[in-house]
Amino acid sequence: MSKNKHKKKKFFAPRGPRNHTQKMIAWLTSGIYIFLILVGLSAAIYKDYKEKITKEIQKEIARQENKQKLSVDLPRTADIASDWRAFISDQYGFSIKYPPDWEYAVGLPDSSTSKYKAKIAFRYKPGINKNMKGLDIYVYEGEEFSDPALTNNITRKKLKINPEICAPVEDVTIGEGGYPAKEIYILDSDPCFKSAYFYSVAKGKYIYNIVPLPANGFNNLSYDGKREITRYFPEFFNILSTFSFAEISTPKKKAVTIPHRVYVAKESCAKKNDHPGKSKKGKGLHMDEDCCMDPDEWPNPRCVYSAKALSIAQPPPLAKKKK
Repeated sequence: MSKNKHKKKKFFAPRGPRNHTQKMIAWLTSGIYIFLILVGLSAAIYKDYKEKITKEIQKEIARQENKQKLSVDLPRTADIASDWRAFISDQYGFSIKYPPDWEYAVGLPDSSTSKYKAKIAFRYKPGINKNMKGLDIYVYEGEEFSDPALTNNITRKKLKINPEICAPVEDVTIGEGGYPAKEIYILDSDPCFKSAYFYSVAKGKYIYNIVPLPANGFNNLSYDGKREITRYFPEFFNILSTFSFAEISTPKKKAVTIPHRVYVAKESCAKKNDHPGKSKKGKGLHMDEDCCMDPDEWPNPRCVYSAKALSIAQPPPLAKKKK
């Protein structure tokens, strides 16, 4: 028995440490797998994040480069010919030039929800440009419209928005006078508003939004206004550079004039110390002949009398009726 027991001990003795080692190896192997998975997952997340940040940086760099290339802080270029026509609005105090083969129309708000006072539509003549229609100038009245988001030219995606996450508004200058303006450049990826591209400038009580129009409208989700305008409508920036403020004319009220009286010079009594008295010739009641009124005389139409003289004047006799 003792030999068998000894043999069993030799047979079972090594198995204990071997099982423990195997468990340790299995545990370490599992830990390494989990670690590698976590590292791989972290690397994938970091790579995705890095690519996203890189794209945003590249996009912003491209945007800034594009902005520098398309800066409207410059004077008019030679592309603006001398035969361009000028539109002048005395009522709203601005002027702008447009190509001679264009046409324009002035319109009032088309519905109760239209916030603008007037809209001036400049258009290519049919068949000239298939990608662009032209441009509209919307005129708003009131300080509240100095925020472009409150005009009809921007569409909100939701009622409540956080301005910190919305597309920034660039400060630029436009026109012959280098007027301070805002460049509204919104892509459809913006969390606050739908895509839009236009310029807004203000003076006094009026705000002017100058909006270029694509032929297919703004329904395209991938619409990039600045890219489209640069490619298909470069003259927009030349037109923009001619914008100028003018004096607003106020309608003059007609002056009420007092009719002039016509005075006719008449004779008056030549006697400085006239002493009125009845005629010594016994003429009876008769018309005054020398513009010096006597008690038996009535006034002569060719004479002018004082109040004292008129007080002693006699009325002319009534004409006798014929039988």
